[in-house]
This record gives sequence, structure tokens and C-alpha cells, in this order.
Amino acid sequence: MIVALVSTTNVKQRIKELWYMIMNQEKLLHDVISLPQFAQQEVIDFIAFMNLRYGNVSEKNNENLPDIETEPFIGMWRNRDDMNDSRDWVRNLRMNEWSSCRVD
Repeated sequence: MIVALVSTTNVKQRIKELWYMIMNQEKLLHDVISLPQFAQQEVIDFIAFMNLRYGNVSEKNNENLPDIETEPFIGMWRNRDDMNDSRDWVRNLRMNEWSSCRVD
């Protein structure tokens, strides 16, 4: 079970890193769009130059990622009877947890 928790923490960290990456990409896109047309073209040309010089790094980085199917957390709830219908399980969990937060 400890191995599953460590893996879950790693997944949460990956999700956090991806979220920041997406937010940075959106900011970068906004910054480029806010430039004058000639400056946007310079950015495009510079990116093309960098790709020629360094290659496509994202493809190389994907090679180092572990196979998600071999991660220990995959299937960790496989044999739980209360998880047969995940929507039902979440609905019940929310009702139990949130009902204690109600202010009447």
C-alpha cells in the first residue's frame, strides 16, 4: 500500500507540472499574439531556427517516460466490491462527506 501512495504522489506531482506547463504555454501564446505582426513572424522564425539547431526535444523527453501501465497504482482498487460502479461510489462519498458540512 505504501508503494501505491508514493506512486499516487508522483502522479499528483506530474499533474501539477503539466498544469504549470499548460499555463506557461497559454501565457506564451498570449504574449506572442499581443506582439505586432512583424514581431510574431520573428518569433516563428526563431522557433524554426531553434528546432533546426536542437531538434524536437519533446519527442526525446517522451522516450524517458515510464510506461503508465507498469505503474503500481494501476489496478490497485481492482478487487474492491464497493468500486464496481465508480459514479455511485463517488456520489455516496460526496453525500456522506458533504452532508456533515451543511449549515441549516
